[in-house]
Amino acid sequence: MSYEFQLKAAHKELESKGVWRANFNPPLLKLFRFISMQIPPPYYQKFTINFIFTSLMFGLIFSILNWFNNTNPVTQILLEGVFSGLFFGLLMSVFYWVRKKQLGLTNWTELV
Repeated sequence: MSYEFQLKAAHKELESKGVWRANFNPPLLKLFRFISMQIPPPYYQKFTINFIFTSLMFGLIFSILNWFNNTNPVTQILLEGVFSGLFFGLLMSVFYWVRKKQLGLTNWTELV
């Protein structure tokens, strides 16, 4: 089964369940798809993949923004970025895992 077919089926299923488009098709995933990376929507990712991805992205962006807006030492800025990334990643991973269970979504490999 092709990635595009699975992606359309996933979007259709999520829309039918009442999930907002911005939640299942965020701008960062659109960018990754534009550069030909085949990443499923976060509702269909495994918990650990969501945790790693959201932790890295949030921690990186938080650290860069904190670098320009703060006069703290670099080590403190990096530690704040790491801990905030881990905390945000955990929250978002739990959110997607719980919502997937609540909505009764099918697995990515079983989408038809």
